[in-house]
Amino acid sequence: MQPLSVHRVMLRSALVLTSAFAWLMFFQYFLYTRGNIDFAVAQTAFLYALSSLTTLLLTPLAARELRHGAQRPLLYALLAVVTSLVTAGALFSGVWPDIAIRVGVVCFALTLGMYRALYWVPYQMEAAETGRAGFSTRREVLIALAPALAGWIIAAYPLGAAWLFFFAAALAALSFIPFIYVRDVPEDFSWDFRETFDRLFLLENRTLVSRAFWDGVAGTALLLFWPMIIFLLVWRSFAVVGALLSLTFLVSLLSRAPLRRFLERSASKDSRYLAMLLAASPWVFKFVASGAFSVVLIDTYSRATAPNRHGIDSLAFEQSADGGSLVDEYTALKEIALQGGRLACAALGAALALLIATPAAIAVVFSLAAVSAAALAWSEAR
Repeated sequence: MQPLSVHRVMLRSALVLTSAFAWLMFFQYFLYTRGNIDFAVAQTAFLYALSSLTTLLLTPLAARELRHGAQRPLLYALLAVVTSLVTAGALFSGVWPDIAIRVGVVCFALTLGMYRALYWVPYQMEAAETGRAGFSTRREVLIALAPALAGWIIAAYPLGAAWLFFFAAALAALSFIPFIYVRDVPEDFSWDFRETFDRLFLLENRTLVSRAFWDGVAGTALLLFWPMIIFLLVWRSFAVVGALLSLTFLVSLLSRAPLRRFLERSASKDSRYLAMLLAASPWVFKFVASGAFSVVLIDTYSRATAPNRHGIDSLAFEQSADGGSLVDEYTALKEIALQGGRLACAALGAALALLIATPAAIAVVFSLAAVSAAALAWSEAR
C-alpha cells in the first residue's frame, strides 16, 4: 500500500471512531446539565456552526500556504485534529470544572474547524500527484465495524470515551509518519483573502458555489441533526448507535451495487426527475423513523442511493466539497461555499430549536435538506 494510502486509512479510522460520538456526547452533556432538549440541540448546533465558520474563514489563508508545499499545512491540520481529539478526551474524563468544560467545547469546535480548513486541499494535491488506493472490501469492512467498537467502549467503561478519543488522537498523530516517504508538492494559490471571497459572489461561479452550498446544507442535516434523532430513538445508548452505524455500513457494502443496478434499469440513468427523487426521498423517510430497525432501513437506502464519491463513512469526508474533484483555486471556493451551507443549516436549526421547539425545528431542517438534495441532484444531472 502506498504511504499516502496508509495515512488516509489511519486518519479515516480515527475519524470514524469519534466523529459522530463527539457531537452526541456534547449533546448529552448539554441535555443533562440543563434538562432542556431544545437548549441542548441549539447549543450543539451552535458549536457545529462555530466549527464551520472557522473553516470558512481559514480556507483561503490555508490555501496560500500551499506555495511552500503540501506537507506543512497537512502537519498543521493533523496537529489541529489531534488537539481537538485530545481536548474531547480530556472533557469526557469527567474531572474538569464547568468553566473549563465551556472553554474546552469551544476549543474542540475551533480546532476541528482548523483541521478541515488545512487538510483537504493539500491532501487532494498529494493524492493527485501520487495516486489513490483502490477499493478494498477488507479495509471497508474494518472501517464499518469501527463505530460498533467505539460505541461499546463508551458504554462499557466509565472512562471509555476519554480513552477512545486519546487513542484516536494517537492514531491521527501517527498518520503523519507515512508523509516522510511522500514527495512534497508545492502549488501556487493566486488569490488573496479578499479576492477569494469576492469571487465567491461572481455570476460566473454561481453554479459551482450554489452546488457546494446546498451540499453543505444537506450534509449538516445528515451528520449533525440526524444522529441526534437516532440517539433519542434508541434511548440515548451509545452502544446501540454504534451498532446501528456499523450494521448500516455493512449492509450498504452488500446492497449498494445491486440496488444501483436495479434503479438504473428501472428508469433512465440520466433522468433529472429520478435523480431528484432518489436524493430527496431518504429525507422523507426520515420523518417516519420510529426505531432501530427503521433507522437501518432508511440509512441503508440513503447510502445506497447517494453519490459514490468516497466510501461508506461519510463522517470521514465531511470537509470535502463536491468530492474534492478539482485541485485549484476553485477547490477553495467550493470548500468555502460548503461550509457556508453547513453554517447556515446549523445556525437555522439552533435558532428554530429555541424559537419553536426541537420537533418543528428538525422538521424544517429535514425539509430543507430534502429540497437541497433535490436541487443538487437536478443541477448535477444537467
